Amino acid sequence: MGIILGDGGITESQLVITLNHELEQEYINYVADLSEKVFGEEPRKYYSSGRPGKVCDIVISGVGLIDVLSRLGLEKGNKVSKQARVPTWIIESPEFSKRCLRGLVDTDGCVFHHKHTSNGCFCFNLGLTYTSHSFPLLDFVYETLLAEGFNPKIQDDSVYLYREAEVVKYADEIGFSNSHHRSRYNQFFEKKYRQGEVREPGLIDRLGESA
Repeated sequence: MGIILGDGGITESQLVITLNHELEQEYINYVADLSEKVFGEEPRKYYSSGRPGKVCDIVISGVGLIDVLSRLGLEKGNKVSKQARVPTWIIESPEFSKRCLRGLVDTDGCVFHHKHTSNGCFCFNLGLTYTSHSFPLLDFVYETLLAEGFNPKIQDDSVYLYREAEVVKYADEIGFSNSHHRSRYNQFFEKKYRQGEVREPGLIDRLGESA
């Protein structure tokens, strides 16, 4: 549900999840496998370089599927104009909320490295951001992070975790299914310690595999 609310689109007869095939090929395979497991139908993959960026559309067709998604609380049409929101049955469950949060961040989130000064000292830090033009989705991400003990900041169309410890906590407790995010996470520690010393890389990889 989080993946669909992030990079998915629902028409009268199709579910389409659009991902970047330059950066997310491993995640494309993960989403396709997950879709087949959940919906019982192998999706088709359509690769294109004609649109801005190089994308892969993961497509499952069927009016019956769209009816199921509608009953689960997902609307057809433009998510921004309709201000898409997370269904109540997910919000009411802490476990479902964490899983939906992971799907949203995996699709519309970003692990970033940033430099700043603190008390006159230069710092190289790790951050996490989620961006959406749907305010109910922003509120869901913000409130779920708060409920899980994080200290998120919300600004305009984005929710941020700015501290390294917060992103490490997110990786440990929520996890990344998107291998591109895990790679960015590991790269930070490689750069910070300059000797390829990554904080428990096996743990992060296992989180992704089990998500």
